[in-house]
Amino acid sequence: MTIDSMWLSCFKTEVPEAFSEKPQFKASAVFSDGQIRLMQSPPCEPQTWDLYIYQRFIRPYSSFLEQVDTLVIAFDNYQYVPPAKCMTQTSRRKHIPGIVFSETAPLPCMVPEGESWTQCISNRTFKSKVVDLLMLKLPGMLLTKYPAKTIILDYDVPVKFTMDSEGKVVEEVMGEMPPQGEADVKFTKWCDKFQKVIVDSIDGDSVPIALIHHEMLLEKGVCPPKVSIYRMYTKDFEERRTVKQFPKLPEEGKEPEVEPFKKKTKRMFHTYEYLDVHMLYTCLLEVVKQTIGRETTMISHAGHEGRMIVALIILAGTDFSRQLPLVSGKTIWESLVDLWVPLMISYDPAISQMRMGMTCDNLIKKLYAIKYFKHVSSNSHTYSDLYRDIMRSKISKKTKESFASLARIQTTVKNCNWMLKYWQCQEVPNPISEEFGYVMVKKATKYEDTV
Repeated sequence: MTIDSMWLSCFKTEVPEAFSEKPQFKASAVFSDGQIRLMQSPPCEPQTWDLYIYQRFIRPYSSFLEQVDTLVIAFDNYQYVPPAKCMTQTSRRKHIPGIVFSETAPLPCMVPEGESWTQCISNRTFKSKVVDLLMLKLPGMLLTKYPAKTIILDYDVPVKFTMDSEGKVVEEVMGEMPPQGEADVKFTKWCDKFQKVIVDSIDGDSVPIALIHHEMLLEKGVCPPKVSIYRMYTKDFEERRTVKQFPKLPEEGKEPEVEPFKKKTKRMFHTYEYLDVHMLYTCLLEVVKQTIGRETTMISHAGHEGRMIVALIILAGTDFSRQLPLVSGKTIWESLVDLWVPLMISYDPAISQMRMGMTCDNLIKKLYAIKYFKHVSSNSHTYSDLYRDIMRSKISKKTKESFASLARIQTTVKNCNWMLKYWQCQEVPNPISEEFGYVMVKKATKYEDTV
């Protein structure tokens, strides 16, 4: 899970003009999250490593290099990835049988297939070996085909590769760019450098990260770069809705009408699209103003609306954070008109963080009171009151078991505050602290409320 996919459907339903089949501007560079391509489905046939690299990386990157002069390829560097990520990775791998792969062992001669590949690529040591191979092979393979282009590999300290007049690959370490961990938080610095950038990332995290980056630059009085995210096609709610159409009964004495064959529309064949970050941000702010009334937004919170929306996204769950159970992004977005005032009370614009007590007893309590209004007393003033009402109600046993305790809610809010810092793509504090709701137990990261 990255973020709840319903958020993107909400945004597309509200702001369809931000999504398009072609880039909204002429880009000067493409940033690609290479980690996502690395983790795609396993090869279905025996392959050499060169063939694997060509099919998985060179072929799709060729289309980008036809459009721009610079291609930045980023991979995760586990040396800098926050330890809170381990919980998600462990959860994802628990159904995959582990393998032993020594740090001194070479990669196999052929690329593993099927289940074997899934097991191997889930092993961090094996994965790091593959990234090392890609770092070695990608620049030469790409520059041989596109000698006038520039390739930048962002794994540790970024390295720029070009080809000189004699056909030799030239390396240049970009020491001014600090190393970072996850590939999906690396794109903002390249957007600032190249100004007009296509971000090749199907990871949903890239959208809230881009919104935060855009808003923070506006706050500083800096014109944000043009950013378009190339991602998998998102269905709006009209497309998601699958209503069965029953044929009309024929009039007496008449033959039933036969519905003519309908050809598939062109859109059905498109699997990817471009999301314009500036358009999305600008229109979301307008949607918020129209939904809640322009007079409702406090002056103190002006210029923080994007981060406040991102806080709601985080509360619905991310790779690093607890999620509010029994609610989705769609539930939260559709309740925005009732949640915005509690959200303003809960969000501290001075430090871009959520206030613990206000968030639990105003924002989150209000959210669940809206959904379970039949079971909640009007005398419930805190989340603890609401939780008590739910436990005493006639609601199903399954819902009661899924309902979050106050301790879990508090952990979720703490996680949210760390995520709001992490997604600024700058130096962030260690998440393993009481302040952010993560603890270390026997070298394993746990959520505070689970220990």
